[in-house]
Amino acid sequence: MSLCANYHVDVTYIDVNISDNEDYYLYANNTSTNTSQHSTHDTSPRLVVSVGIVTYLYANNTSTNTSQHSTHDTLPRLVASVGIVTYLYANNTSTNTSQHSTHDTLPRLIVSVGIVTYLYANNTSTNTSQHSTHGTSLKLVTSVNIATHDSSSANFCADLVVTGTSVNGSSGDVAIANTTAFVYFSKHPCAPLVEWRVCDPINCVTAAWGDWMSCDMSRGVKSRSRNVITPARFGGQPCGPLIESEQCDPIDCVVGPWKRWSACDPRIGKKVRTRDVLTPPRFGGAACPPVLDYTECDPVNCTVGPWGEWTACNYETCRRQAFRFITQPALYGGLPCPTLRKHERCPAFQAILCSTRLFVPFSTKASAMLPKSPLDYRWAHAVNSPPLLAAVKRQIQRASTGDFRGDAVNAVEADIIWSEQQQAPVMGHPPQTDSELTLASFLAEMQASTMLFPAPASGDDPPPLIVKLDFKSAQAFNAGYDLVRSFISQYPFARGVFVNADICVGPANTQLVNFDAKDFLRRASALGSIDGSNDHKVVLSVGWTTSNATDEEIHRPYTDAMVDEMLELLKPYEQHHVTFPLRATSCRLSWDVIRRLLVGHPTFGFTLWWAKTQMSDEELEWLYHTLEETHGTFASRTFYDVLGFEEFLSRRQATKA
Repeated sequence: MSLCANYHVDVTYIDVNISDNEDYYLYANNTSTNTSQHSTHDTSPRLVVSVGIVTYLYANNTSTNTSQHSTHDTLPRLVASVGIVTYLYANNTSTNTSQHSTHDTLPRLIVSVGIVTYLYANNTSTNTSQHSTHGTSLKLVTSVNIATHDSSSANFCADLVVTGTSVNGSSGDVAIANTTAFVYFSKHPCAPLVEWRVCDPINCVTAAWGDWMSCDMSRGVKSRSRNVITPARFGGQPCGPLIESEQCDPIDCVVGPWKRWSACDPRIGKKVRTRDVLTPPRFGGAACPPVLDYTECDPVNCTVGPWGEWTACNYETCRRQAFRFITQPALYGGLPCPTLRKHERCPAFQAILCSTRLFVPFSTKASAMLPKSPLDYRWAHAVNSPPLLAAVKRQIQRASTGDFRGDAVNAVEADIIWSEQQQAPVMGHPPQTDSELTLASFLAEMQASTMLFPAPASGDDPPPLIVKLDFKSAQAFNAGYDLVRSFISQYPFARGVFVNADICVGPANTQLVNFDAKDFLRRASALGSIDGSNDHKVVLSVGWTTSNATDEEIHRPYTDAMVDEMLELLKPYEQHHVTFPLRATSCRLSWDVIRRLLVGHPTFGFTLWWAKTQMSDEELEWLYHTLEETHGTFASRTFYDVLGFEEFLSRRQATKA
């Protein structure tokens, strides 16, 4: 059967006159439209259809409130109104038409198309051509002369008209069997209801560029961005870049003003001033100008002290001498020092003795007491203040007379540090940072003390007075270098000045190496010679860092690696006189190692030091026997700056006697 054809359906049909807002009802087995005539004991369901297209079906209940549906009825019904389409389902509360029960023996469906309502029995189809003709309770309610269409077709027909015959039912029953109603359809399909066309293109619209952001210092670029106001659509022109970058602007170097000139650097004879870089150059900006500026140090003229007293008359030459001492050596091209020594003939009352030789001067007796070996030296330590220096001067004077029965000393050890307060080298030991006694004053007093001693008969003899300068930092050494050089140039005794520094890592305090070992050796070895000869006034005193905090540290030995490093550093200086300051308490445990420092190096020796505790006679005997008696080539090459060593020697000599 074609879609738009003339066909008939066997129905029970009622033509109802409808007025606005008038309700009409269809009942089974009852023709009354009065709701009061609802049969409460009727077993058949009821259908109520309202003009407002809201339709309700209730079983055994006259209420029009959907919330009062009977849930225990054997044939529950639900009427749902969706827009103007109303559905009735059997045994199912869902409003989804796909959930129609197809196995129910009495399924119900109410379809509202426009305001035409159909009720079908025993069939879920909405196609009117499929109305069941044998349904025992087939009902149809429709409004008259209302245009509609077939809801099952994809094609729409414009002139669907429902027509029929009004029928008066017989008493007691609305149904009139075999009544025919006809439905006529147009043969013309509906015209298109929707027309489509391509939308006009919409181009992207962006806002103006924002401000440039701060420069990214890590990448050297800066960026800015803009936002999209209207995105491109329907093939319109796309948006351009939303972020753009470019190189940062060049930043030129900016420097601050010059600072004050520094103190003069004695190593290079120059002073320096600096200025800070306030802004470093970036991104191709102009480079910084020089931030260091050197200039020659201002000349420092030599200054000297007053003349000292005349010496005793030398009856062999019948002359006497007077000395004065340098208080400030000439530096950086300053005026040289004037004469430091003057001579004159002995006064007349002494000159008589020059020819007769009736008087033997005291100095002749003192010369007999000059040191013969390193064993003959008595040491003063840490002469780092004016009171200590004054006491040591008296002890030196006593030694110059040959009287060693008391506290006489003929070897002085002093420590030198750098003073930030005075910007000069001063006498002190860390952790001191300053001292009232400057290196210049100390050296002047030591220079004066040398005049108390006669000169040795030979340059090979031990000096009558030793001055050991123990520098605690490279800064102190460099700052005092010219002072020491001037002092050595006037020092009258060969090998009388020990220039000391701990230049290698030792048994402890490994972090306290404050020197460039090679630089120290180079500069210290060049400090002077005696009147241009090949003999050196300076003894290189080079050692290792140590610590004496615990008993274990006190006896911690030196190692092969320490000795190897030192010998390698000293290869260019094997012809120089060198002494190794060794802690006496570590020597016995280290003997097989430290003896290598002496083997094959006749100008090398030891300076044993220890003053914290008294070593036992057994330990001191081992040192003396090993270094002075067992190995003949080692004898007279060791200085003993050890607490109680002189008393030990006296006891030993008394025992031997």
